[in-house]
Amino acid sequence: MLIEKDAVQEDYPVLAELWQRSVAATHDFIPNEVLAEIRPELPRYFSQVSLKLWYDREELIGFSGTADGRLEMLFLDPEVRNRGLGSQIIQRLKEEDSIRQVSVNEANTAARYFYEKNGFAVKARTEEDEAGRPYPLLHMELKKERKND
Repeated sequence: MLIEKDAVQEDYPVLAELWQRSVAATHDFIPNEVLAEIRPELPRYFSQVSLKLWYDREELIGFSGTADGRLEMLFLDPEVRNRGLGSQIIQRLKEEDSIRQVSVNEANTAARYFYEKNGFAVKARTEEDEAGRPYPLLHMELKKERKND
């Protein structure tokens, strides 16, 4: 059973550890030195979004951050990947927070597939990430659902 809770500042160290495990498993295209530069910035990023903790029963499995209809972050513990929990989280966020957009690293093909499977389509591409690093991003939007006539 998927349970969500709002995160508080005291959760940030645990979330930073979960982020570290998640990116180690999914972002092999980013050097460790760059990840080490990003990690101290996490509390600032966390404070700028509606940050939710996600539990499968009592086990913390991930966290998400949304702002202004955008999914700014979604990180899952690598131990729970490929169990459908990420898709359940996306469904809940689409319903509750009305997320319509997400950006993913172009080199993270698994993430692109995941979001396409969950109703998003690539609308634009940029050569750099939001911090100006040389990691191209794919900007995705939720496809409009067609109604049967």
